[in-house]
Amino acid sequence: MAFSHRDVIVAQSENLEADRIKAVARYEHARVSEDNHETMAAADWIVEIDAKRAALDRIANQFVAAQQAQPRQNAYGLSDTEVEIARNSHSGGTAEQRLEQYARNKQRLQHMRATGEYRDDQGTVKR
Repeated sequence: MAFSHRDVIVAQSENLEADRIKAVARYEHARVSEDNHETMAAADWIVEIDAKRAALDRIANQFVAAQQAQPRQNAYGLSDTEVEIARNSHSGGTAEQRLEQYARNKQRLQHMRATGEYRDDQGTVKR
């Protein structure tokens, strides 16, 4: 099973928090021990972790904004126009089955375009 985008963000956040706790402990130990080199190395590590956390926060905010900008009207993530087309199709089954079939076909087409199995320029005449 694939990881969800949300799960990856949460795991990254937890890892960064654990790393920051270790870095602060390393920093405090080096500072109290008056180890100048280790103190500066730990301080650098804290700055790197904080930069990663800020970047991860931006990614998380963008993800949440994108989720809110695209409310899902149906379980298949189809637009209103696609839902109307699927429901009005003449394929067999219930309206829900037609939606599911439309979504499968849409995914199949996207896959075929991505792999080059289907190109939108097929059949065009170039002179």
